[in-house]
Amino acid sequence: MQRDRGGKIMPDSCIKRRLLFACDQAYRPEAPDGGRKVGWTEGPAIFTAVSPHGPGNIDCALVGRIAEGIVIAFRGTLPPFTSDSHGSLEVVLDWLNNVELISRENSLYPGRVHKGFAHSVDQLWPKIEAAVAGLVRPGGPNRLFITGHSKGGALANLAAWRALSLPGIETPIRVVTVAAARAGNEDFRTVMRTHGGIDCTRYESALDAVPLVPFGADTPGWAKGLARIAWPDLRDNNYVPVGDRVPARTGVGEAWQAVRRYAGWPGFGGTRSGYMPLLASAHSIARGSGYDALICDGEGGCRHV
Repeated sequence: MQRDRGGKIMPDSCIKRRLLFACDQAYRPEAPDGGRKVGWTEGPAIFTAVSPHGPGNIDCALVGRIAEGIVIAFRGTLPPFTSDSHGSLEVVLDWLNNVELISRENSLYPGRVHKGFAHSVDQLWPKIEAAVAGLVRPGGPNRLFITGHSKGGALANLAAWRALSLPGIETPIRVVTVAAARAGNEDFRTVMRTHGGIDCTRYESALDAVPLVPFGADTPGWAKGLARIAWPDLRDNNYVPVGDRVPARTGVGEAWQAVRRYAGWPGFGGTRSGYMPLLASAHSIARGSGYDALICDGEGGCRHV
């Protein structure tokens, strides 16, 4: 946390840190920032979208300007068992969106993409598109930064592809995802990587299960088998991550503890009580979390861009 001579909290010098803060703010856009300054110079505007399954706002995006350009930040999945402003119905509807995981060919994207995530972007995009158009400045800078945590990271990747058609935007579009779920298949990733108009970095922890879903070619066969009981059409999906991976460093002791807890959840020599706290802790982007320690400070030689 940086302060000026008068003691006022200043925005962090690292753009990736501020994008992390934008991800965090997307969960509680009306709450105080707690000193995690994004550095907004205009906005952000707050956009929400309702679930196709019921009356709940399951998606949210922030759009505003910072000194370096324009930021779009997508909220991730609403966490269960928390006492925030989101009701239990919204949480349930959001998780129903996540499990619409059969990939589909979609004329808006290359390859096959997650049905539920694509619908979320569809719902938000007209508002985002109009907001970005209103933030483009003749003298710039008009660099576009798109970010998101968890499900929001998957939405960020889908939105980046659609943003290539936005007028006045400088390329490459900068995408930074944190613990992102997977948005599409190998064809989607290949075009995203080779197009040249998108620069994507993804932050992942080895102890975080979310970046491993939906399943892909790297998923153990037994896990795929269990998933196909619920989703028989899953056999052709093969989701993959997008972007250059920056992994968190995990100590041997910490990794062993995680293995024991995860193994204990299905009943293999342990209790289930430690599973949810471990999963939530590994996935958190709050102050003091593993991702908070990783981004910039934990990378080594970060150039803050």
